[in-house]
Amino acid sequence: MRNVSFDILKPYLSDEFKGQTLPSKPIITVHTRDARDTANIIKTFYVKFPQYRWFTFRDMRNLSEKDFAKGLETSCLSIWVDEISGYGTFPLESMKSNVPVLGLVPNLLPEWMTEENGLWINNKTQIVDFIADYLQNWLEDNVKENLFIEMKKTVDSLPTKETLGKRICKFIRRLFKNQTRFIYRTII
Repeated sequence: MRNVSFDILKPYLSDEFKGQTLPSKPIITVHTRDARDTANIIKTFYVKFPQYRWFTFRDMRNLSEKDFAKGLETSCLSIWVDEISGYGTFPLESMKSNVPVLGLVPNLLPEWMTEENGLWINNKTQIVDFIADYLQNWLEDNVKENLFIEMKKTVDSLPTKETLGKRICKFIRRLFKNQTRFIYRTII
């Protein structure tokens, strides 16, 4: 496929997602591809760590964008499990909302994912242990500031709605220009 050209258009994140202005609540947002994974994480966590029963889990599936953004805005941690994700916007939306992400590294590693911008693990069975470790650090106000700095850098590297619109227009113009040349060459 040496002669094939391609363009990459990164998505933008909606302006609904805003950083928190008030302290986080003891709410953990969860977004998984399969609802059984969400239920399994919650049940396993409560059984293994009963001292954290006062933390609430919120499933982020089937919400409007506005409710989704409000849900993220108030939480202290986001959990993301999607092994076959190609890009994954949930972690980016969490980062834009200034909420750390604890996630399972997908099979296809997204370009935005670094070791510093989230809490990434490779083993699904360790998720509840990492949640408990993070919550203990959060309660002791011991979460590293570098995590929040790297999250902001990651989100700031994404295009705005206006920038993406300009890139799409430029792409379409170039596509039609090349298509016209191709049609002209084919006719002659």
